[in-house]
Amino acid sequence: MQSPQISEYVYTPPTLPAHLSNIYDLKPILGVPTHEKIKMIHAVIGAVEAGSRIPELYDPDLSLQLSQHLFSVQMAVYREKFPVNVFPGVSLHMDSYIVEANTYGW
Repeated sequence: MQSPQISEYVYTPPTLPAHLSNIYDLKPILGVPTHEKIKMIHAVIGAVEAGSRIPELYDPDLSLQLSQHLFSVQMAVYREKFPVNVFPGVSLHMDSYIVEANTYGW
């Protein structure tokens, strides 16, 4: 089994509550995200954080899920830009999901 290519990854955003989904339309991202898609995630995070001042509107779990989604898509951009392993002594084998420990003890 071969590792999936970056263009085959799908990054699925969390489901937004009605008051946000009426304004923002986050859709799954296939492959490397565009700057516009990343900006949209930032905009939603900003709206969620602005809602933190109103306890009835704020959902800390949604905030966490959006942060994790943003991290995933930013890593996709990074992997596209730097496709080789840049951390010496660490190797990740996607086929067998084996992570070898680095030789530096961390």
